[in-house]
Parts: sequence; C-alpha cells; structure tokens
Amino acid sequence: MSTSIRRHRNRQALLAAILVAALVAGCSSSSTDAPGTAETGATGTVAAGKTVVPTMVSYFEPTNEAFTAAMEFLGDGPFTMLNLFRLRDVPDFSGYPEMEPETPMTSHELFYRYIVHMDTLLEKVGAKRIFLADSGPLLIGPSGERWDVIQMVEYPSKQAFIEFGIMVRPEVLERAVMLADSRIMPMQVQPLDEPLTVE
Repeated sequence: MSTSIRRHRNRQALLAAILVAALVAGCSSSSTDAPGTAETGATGTVAAGKTVVPTMVSYFEPTNEAFTAAMEFLGDGPFTMLNLFRLRDVPDFSGYPEMEPETPMTSHELFYRYIVHMDTLLEKVGAKRIFLADSGPLLIGPSGERWDVIQMVEYPSKQAFIEFGIMVRPEVLERAVMLADSRIMPMQVQPLDEPLTVE
C-alpha cells in the first residue's frame, strides 16, 4: 500500500474516532441525593425528595446478538475495529488480587502495559494497531461523558478477529481491574483517494 493511501486511510480513521467518541453513549453516572419533586426524566425517577439515577452498565464482552450483527456487517476482507476505553480513577484489584503489582500503578499505566501484551497476540493473527491516543474532554457530547483511550486495530479478516478473540477471552474480564467501561465498533474504511459514489 502506498504512503498516500495509508495517509488517507489513517486520516479517515482518526475522524471516525473523534466523531464516534462524541456520539457513542456511555455517560458516567452514580446514585445521588438531591432535592426535587416527583417526576421521571433523563436522570431517573425523583421521589420523596431524592433523585435515583440509573446505575451505569459497563460493557466488556459482546452479546451473541451483537457479535452476529458485527460479523454480518463486515465483508470478507480486511477491516478496522474502533475501541473506546474509560479507565477507572483507581485500579480495583478486589476480583483479581494476584494482579496487584508490588509497586502501585495507575489505571493508565496498567492499561498500557496490558496493550503491549496484546500487540504480541495481534501479530499472531496478522493484525496490528494502527491508531492509539489518549482522549481529552468531549467538544460535543453529554456533560460528564468521557473516553480516556481511543485505539483502532486493523484485522486481515473476520477469521483473524475470531482467532484473536479466542486467545484473549480468558483475560477479558481481568481488564475490569483498570477499565470502567468500553465500546468496540467494526468499521469498513473507505479509501479517500478514490471518488466517492452513491449507489
């Protein structure tokens, strides 16, 4: 692939990451007490002077339905997966005490150590990370929503993605030590060096 084509593809992938980060739902929330009157709104149900905010649901594994839909969307050739990660403010080792390092580490440090290990597994299936960035506050989006790390991984085929998933499955839940939430979205990159057409 020529340098110009690669540059165009990376530019489009970057724009996709910025747009999706602003649009994908995943707002941090927790239960709070606040004065109010009985009503139902975006923040939950207010009753007896208290606002009950729905508990945030975290996502670390796909459902069968989501996996099937993603595979149907993808063609037979190479594709890119967009990953959005929200890190914990403080790592939580309660479920995996054996993972706690002797020297304290932040969630950010733990996560970057984790993805270095992932690079080895990606290489085994012919995949590679093509974009990685620490994300700032949303320019457009709900107040309080954040994604700390954005990455994109290019896979040669659906089969390669499935093989990679099998290899990392035993470790997926361990990511909860450092992650508060995540999103993964399949993308079909459109070459910008060719005229866009509407079918």
